[in-house]
Amino acid sequence: RNFCNKLWNATRFAMTNLAAPFEPRGVDTLMTDPNLATRDRFILSRLAQTVCACDTAFREYNFGLLTSCLHAFWLYDLCDVYLELIKPVMYESSTPEDLARKECSQNVLYHALDFALRLLHPLMPFVTEELWQRLPGTRPCESIMIAEYPQPSDVADWVNETVEQNFALTRDVIHKARSLKSEYNLAPRLTPDFYIWCEDEAQHAILTDGVTDFRTLVKAGAVSVLLNEAAPDGCGVSMVNPTCHVYIMLRGMIDAAAEVGKLEKKLAQVTRSKTSLETRRSQDTYLTKVPQNVQEADAGKLETMATEIGNLEAAIARFQSMA
Repeated sequence: RNFCNKLWNATRFAMTNLAAPFEPRGVDTLMTDPNLATRDRFILSRLAQTVCACDTAFREYNFGLLTSCLHAFWLYDLCDVYLELIKPVMYESSTPEDLARKECSQNVLYHALDFALRLLHPLMPFVTEELWQRLPGTRPCESIMIAEYPQPSDVADWVNETVEQNFALTRDVIHKARSLKSEYNLAPRLTPDFYIWCEDEAQHAILTDGVTDFRTLVKAGAVSVLLNEAAPDGCGVSMVNPTCHVYIMLRGMIDAAAEVGKLEKKLAQVTRSKTSLETRRSQDTYLTKVPQNVQEADAGKLETMATEIGNLEAAIARFQSMA
């Protein structure tokens, strides 16, 4: 039932935002459209990967794979991410550039739903027929039952591994930022400022391109992407990876003294874990009895814990300056 609600809500969103006189244009024209945003390329690439996965599943009679890949696409790519990201695009149409981006996203949304419903039809024939009939615009046949089932050859040009990898980094940063807001118990109505620190120019370019999407999904205020530049005092921090950290401005929003206490407890816990691992690695039999892959994993854990300790100590110092 919950999954069917997702299908209906996605289709209803399209019905609301693709009202007449909307008529979809060919998806091939979209791929060369300069207004095609990274979020649009991402969902088309994920749709193409899903088409290929469904084709493989049918050929191998692997209906578990078929179900799981369609479930994942609808929930985690289309509904939870893409629909949320294009809401500001649909509602902002004050300039010709806004209107061009909106028209592009409208067409991507239409084709994503059309393909996704046709992919799902063999598993859920009745609800997909009903929703497909409600899609705006005209279709090449009168029923989804006789519509062509999507084939990998139809979407071969849509796959873009680079866009998916880049978007995965943006999603990781968004996840950490949301976790920070939850960790500090900030009310949903609050829109704190965020600072995303990067060590290399490639990540900086990727995350700068994704700032609008970050602000939309995190419900953030001002967002700055910093290249080897320190974040201001008064921030909480979370490490995405060793070369990317997320900072949230907390000055005036939280009890600084209480946060120092929380961070000191966490610092003590990580320090104990690091000391315990160092003690184990210093034993005489460690190098001879412990497998090489475990030794390498332990070395990685030590490096990660050392980085985390440094971040915690820096965070404690920042909060102490706020108290």
